[in-house]
Amino acid sequence: MGSTCPIALRAPQTWVANLGDLTITAGTPSGVALGTNALTIDGAANTTISPRISGSGALIKNGTGTLFLGGGASGNTNFVGPITITRALYKSTEYKR
Repeated sequence: MGSTCPIALRAPQTWVANLGDLTITAGTPSGVALGTNALTIDGAANTTISPRISGSGALIKNGTGTLFLGGGASGNTNFVGPITITRALYKSTEYKR
């Protein structure tokens, strides 16, 4: 059973996925709140962030793994930060404004 506690960054963070896929499903419905902090996803494995993301902090993906953002069109409209992808693939659920 997953947690329903939000994930709130209070400082810049790096999450590493090298040995296996990283899947974030906790935080629903509050999601992952970056605030003004950068979140770097590093590594060769795939990373899935299913809940919505909010804030103006940067989302950075380094490494060859795929970054998948869920949350749907209505879920990620509060994220206004830049996204930087280096050597990786990016996939998202349908997004409409």
